[in-house]
Amino acid sequence: PRTTTDAHAKGEIYFDTNNDLWICVADGTPGTWVRLAGPGTAGPFTVLHAPARVYDTRPNSGLPGAGTGPVVGVRRDIDLTAASSTVPADATAAVVVVTVTNTTATSTGRATVFANDLPGAPMVNTLRWTAANLTLAATTTSAVVGGKVAVRIDPQANLIVDVLGYHR
Repeated sequence: PRTTTDAHAKGEIYFDTNNDLWICVADGTPGTWVRLAGPGTAGPFTVLHAPARVYDTRPNSGLPGAGTGPVVGVRRDIDLTAASSTVPADATAAVVVVTVTNTTATSTGRATVFANDLPGAPMVNTLRWTAANLTLAATTTSAVVGGKVAVRIDPQANLIVDVLGYHR
């Protein structure tokens, strides 16, 4: 629709040759178009009624990961479908809050959340720290494969993952 030159009216729907679905949101020539769905989109966003904690490495958390922290220099695949009413297995992306606590002193502490089908963590940071005994949190959106994301922390800290919503 962005390449059309003729007049369009608000409410028109257009399915293009790339299998993208568009809707016209304002009359005009060519009108104002918004892509709704397609192979290159994450799909509509679903906000959870309440955030859900799905992973916590602190002792006695009662969640997956309990007692396995502090995490250091290893990849953890986090199942976002574990808690009821969280992320469906066919979700394409999720909005998560990753929290690190009980950090160690360092000049370059970092946590990275990434798609769990990648062989290793990308060279980006979801969260950074530079001191011991901190608790820090960051919200991020990550691709999801099979209902999971991966997290890598270096150096050590306990890891908590909460889910706010997902795309599907």
